[in-house]
Amino acid sequence: MKLPKSKELALTIPLAGMLALLLCVYQSCVVLNCDFSGMSAERFGIDKFWKFFLFFEAILIACTAAGRERLFRYRYPIAIVCFIICVALEITGSSIGCFIGGSESNLQLGVSRQIRSDEWAILTPMTWTQYMDPNGHFSYFNSVIRAESTDVFLEYGLPIYTPLMVFKPFLLGYLFLPIAKGMAFFWCGRLIALTMVCFEFGRFITNDKRMLSIVYSVMIVFSPPVQWWFAINGFVEMLIFFQLSLISFDRYLKDDNSRKRLLYATVIGICAGGYVLTMYPGWMIPLAYVLLACIIWVFVDNCKKGTIKRLHRIDFLPIMLVICILTVSAVYIYSNSHETISTLANTIYPGQRSDNGGAGTLKHLFSFIPCIWYAVRVVGEYEGIFNNVCDSAQFICLFPAGYLLFLYRLIKGKRDTLCTAMVIVSIFLMIYCIVGLPGSVANITALNYSVPHRVIVIWGLANVILLVRLVALISEDREEPKTEETSGDESAKKITAYIFMCAIAIVGIWEAYRLNATYYDRYMPAAEAIVFIPLYVLLCNHSKRIKTVWGVLMIAVCLASTGLANPVRMGVDDVKKSPDVQMIQAIVEKDPEAVWIAEGEGFPSGNLPLLAGAKTINCTNIYPDLERWRKIDPEGAYEDCYNRYAAAIQVIRHNDNVNDQKFVLHNELSYTVHLSDEDMEKIGVKYIISAQELTGDKTKLVSSNGIHNVYVLN
Repeated sequence: MKLPKSKELALTIPLAGMLALLLCVYQSCVVLNCDFSGMSAERFGIDKFWKFFLFFEAILIACTAAGRERLFRYRYPIAIVCFIICVALEITGSSIGCFIGGSESNLQLGVSRQIRSDEWAILTPMTWTQYMDPNGHFSYFNSVIRAESTDVFLEYGLPIYTPLMVFKPFLLGYLFLPIAKGMAFFWCGRLIALTMVCFEFGRFITNDKRMLSIVYSVMIVFSPPVQWWFAINGFVEMLIFFQLSLISFDRYLKDDNSRKRLLYATVIGICAGGYVLTMYPGWMIPLAYVLLACIIWVFVDNCKKGTIKRLHRIDFLPIMLVICILTVSAVYIYSNSHETISTLANTIYPGQRSDNGGAGTLKHLFSFIPCIWYAVRVVGEYEGIFNNVCDSAQFICLFPAGYLLFLYRLIKGKRDTLCTAMVIVSIFLMIYCIVGLPGSVANITALNYSVPHRVIVIWGLANVILLVRLVALISEDREEPKTEETSGDESAKKITAYIFMCAIAIVGIWEAYRLNATYYDRYMPAAEAIVFIPLYVLLCNHSKRIKTVWGVLMIAVCLASTGLANPVRMGVDDVKKSPDVQMIQAIVEKDPEAVWIAEGEGFPSGNLPLLAGAKTINCTNIYPDLERWRKIDPEGAYEDCYNRYAAAIQVIRHNDNVNDQKFVLHNELSYTVHLSDEDMEKIGVKYIISAQELTGDKTKLVSSNGIHNVYVLN
C-alpha cells in the first residue's frame, strides 16, 4: 500500500541522516587511509555531517515530491540542470592539488591521488597551456609543450579551435569558459553523459527493466577502471560512443522516418570519429570486438523480430554525407599530423611495442575482488598489489557467474544472440590474456597493439554486459508449473546452486588473496566474503524481490569501491596562487618566448612550469623532439633512450662539459639527461628552475620563493 506523501517526506529525514553518516565514515576511511589512530571529529568528517545531511535531504525531498515516473520522464532536463550547476560551482575530480601538497582550500571531499599523475601532472597542465600559448590560444600546434611546435590534437587530444571538436564534445567548454569552469565542463559533462548513456543502454539490453538498468549504469560508471582512469586515455569517451552508437543503430533500423534516420546516422558518424580519435589502441582494439559482437546482435535480433524498416532512396543521402564528413576529417587530420604519425610509428616506445598476450593466470580473473579496497586503502605504487591500483582496476563482473547462468539457460534450451556473442568475445579475450596468441594471429587481430592488463578490462566489460543481460532474461523466463514432487527437487537444486556459488565466491577470494597477499590484512578476506558471497548466491534466486536486494547490494559495493577514487574539488585557485606558479608566471609575462628547463628533480617537476605557460623542454614529451636532442647527440648514440614517449625527463646540470653517458634510460617512460651549460645553450635554454642552488659563471639567480630558484643562462 502506498504511503501518504507526508509520511514519505518524513522518512527522508532518517534516510538523509543515514546517508550523511555513511558518507562521513567513507570520507574518513579515504582521508585516513583506514588508519584511525589519532582520530578527531574533524578528520573523521563529522564536522561536515550537517552539510551532507542537508544535501541528501534536499535531493530526497525533490525526488519524493517528483515521483519515479516524473523523474524518469524528465531525466534529461534534470541531467542538464545538474550539469549547469556543477559547471557553475567549478566541480571537478582533478588531483591537481598534488602540485602544491599540504592543505588544499578547493578540496571538498576525498584526497588528491598521487597515483593519478597522468591526469594532474600531464593532461591538466597541458590543457592549461592551451589558454596561455603565446603563439595562439587553442591552436592545433602548441609551442609551450616541449618548447617546440607540438601536435596536441592527435596525441592527448587537447582542445583546439576547429570544427573537428564535434568528435571531442567534452572539450568544447574549454573554448569559451575560464580554466576552472572548462575543467568542470570536461569532468562533469563526461560523468553525466556516461551515466545517461549507460542507463539507456541498460534499458536496451534488459528489455527496459529500469531498476536493473540503474544497476548496470552504476556498475559501469562507478567501476574501478572507469574511475581510476576517468580523465585520460579516452576510456570514458570510448564507453559513451560504443553504447550510444549501438542505441542509434538499433533505432535507425527500426525507424521509418527519414529525418530521424538522418539524426541517428549523424550520431553514429560522430561516435565513430570520436572513438577513433581517442587514439588509445590498448582499449580501442579489444573494445572494438565487443562493439562488433553487439552490432551483429542488434542486426540479427531485429531480423528475427522483423522490425527492420526498408531503406528509402533518400536514406542513403545521410549515410553518404556522414561517410564524406569522416573522410574529409581524416584527410584534414592526416595533412596536419602526418609527421606526428610517422614520428610516433618510429619510436622505440610505443611505436615498436608488440604484445602477443599470455602470462596471466586464474588469479587475475578474480582481480576485481580487491578493487573494493583501493579507494580507502592505498599503498605504494607496487607495494602489495600485483600491479599499481590503476592497472589492477577491473570491472566487478562476478566472474564466472555470467558463464554459469548462460549454461543454465542453454541447458533449458533458451538461447540469446547477445549472450552468445558476449561469451564468444570474452572467451577470445580471455585466451589472449591467459594463454596468449600466436604472433600471426595477434597481428591479424591487431591485439598485438594492446597488452593483457588492458584487454582484461574489456573482458570484464563483456562479462558485465553478459551478467546483466542474463539477470534480465532469467527474470522473464516463465517457470514451469510445480507439483509437490517437483517442488522438493527444485528446493534441492536451489540449495545445491547456493552451495556451488558460495564455493566459487570463496575460491575467488582465495585466488585474489594469493595474487595480492602482502596487500591484505587478516580482516580483509572475511570482509570480502561478507560482500561477495551474497552477490554470488543471490543470483541463484529468481524472485523479483531478491533480485532487487541483489541490485541494491551491487550498487552499494560499486559506490563504496570507487565513490571517492577521484576527489571532489571546487575551483583551482589554490593551485593558481601557489608560490611556484606565481613566480614562474611573473617571468613568463615579461618574457613569454623564453625556453625553460627544470633541473635536478624528477617527475612531475618538469611539468610544473606548464601551469604558468612557460615553454619547457623537459616536460612530458608526448613524442620525441629528435632534432633538439641530436644537437647534443649528433651521432645518435643515445637515440634508443630519447626516441620514445617520455613521461619523465630528469635533467642533471654539470658545470663542466661532461660528455660521458649523456642519457640514461630508467624504464620505457623515463630517462635522465646530463647537460652542461654549453649543452643547454645548444638546445636554446634561457631559464632554469631548480630546488638547488646553482653556481657558475653562466647562471644568474633572477627569482626565488624559498622552495624553487629561477636562474637565467647568460
